[in-house]
Amino acid sequence: MRHIHNTTFLLPEEKEKFFVDTIKEKILPRLRERGIVVEPLFTRVFVEEQDGAGFSLQLIFPDEKEYRLFMEKHCERLFDEILADIGKDTLYFSSLLKEIS
Repeated sequence: MRHIHNTTFLLPEEKEKFFVDTIKEKILPRLRERGIVVEPLFTRVFVEEQDGAGFSLQLIFPDEKEYRLFMEKHCERLFDEILADIGKDTLYFSSLLKEIS
């Protein structure tokens, strides 16, 4: 079954357009160019947040081995790049999801 690295971001609303553009135009192309992830999924979270806008970035890996490789070699660098682009005032948390069916 596939493994999914899900990161949910909460950022100030005034940074929403810049964040979306950064993920779509810089981060996702980098992931594809480096062959890090086969299937990314970038979504808007539609839950009312008083503190800003919510987004989810899911990086889908075919198996645990590929996921572990990502975690060991690429994950820290990827999030350093994202935060360098969008700023440190963005809150985020990551979780591992395993596809059931």
